Amino acid sequence: MQTNWEKLYLARNPAAQLLDPGDDDDQDAVSLSATGESDILGVVGPYVLYTHSATIESPDMERADTARGVLDVRIAKAVSLASIVGDTASISGGGIREKDLTRWPHQGYDVIARFDSQRRQSEMLIRDAKHHLFKLGYVNSRAPRIFWLDEPRVDARVRTAISEAFEGALSDDELTQLVSLRK
Repeated sequence: MQTNWEKLYLARNPAAQLLDPGDDDDQDAVSLSATGESDILGVVGPYVLYTHSATIESPDMERADTARGVLDVRIAKAVSLASIVGDTASISGGGIREKDLTRWPHQGYDVIARFDSQRRQSEMLIRDAKHHLFKLGYVNSRAPRIFWLDEPRVDARVRTAISEAFEGALSDDELTQLVSLRK
């Protein structure tokens, strides 16, 4: 069954023939090839962050383009990245937006994210009950997320698996930190 774009292309190019994608012998006869790939980078509340890459190739040229965007699934439309920053529905883990920061209150301390526009990263801090601030570092996100492992409490098997996953991530180029409160 032909799609609308195939029908339109064939109407505009009467000498063109569609090839069977499963027939490897036809691949040498390709004069124009177009491919596309989309990846979901993350889900933040009702928002889906994605990237889409497209490539067009012919014997005479090759063009590629990549686009990134944000979809709001509540309205099924593209929105700006600023929409996430201003929408409290995008805050996970019980976060509270307060002026230029996001605060996640927890048992005796707060985790705070403050966006640094010069670095284009969020600075992460812990504030104890006496309001002392402890810098954790930076994350490459305007809208960082927190996943509490003690509400509801995660069993030892799951905690070990998560710890191993984060340890594996430490081998990547970016610095990852685990923080825990020992009682």
